[in-house]
Amino acid sequence: MNKRKINKRAIISIGLLITLVLTVVTAYVLDEFGTPVWRAAHSLCGKSFLVFAVFHTIYNLKVLKKYFRKGNKKIK
Repeated sequence: MNKRKINKRAIISIGLLITLVLTVVTAYVLDEFGTPVWRAAHSLCGKSFLVFAVFHTIYNLKVLKKYFRKGNKKIK
């Protein structure tokens, strides 16, 4: 049996994308209807997005440090 390792960076990136889309959708619905249920859903999605963003930054910190230390000489 071949056990594959779970790619945490990929899961966090997908979670970040999903919560971003849900936050945008709930913002639109909240603007149109404005019910307390949608307000709570929007708040929950926004907080989840923030948590995923923090973990995304933590898991990509090594790459970010390397990028800012050397700079990207390919971009003009």
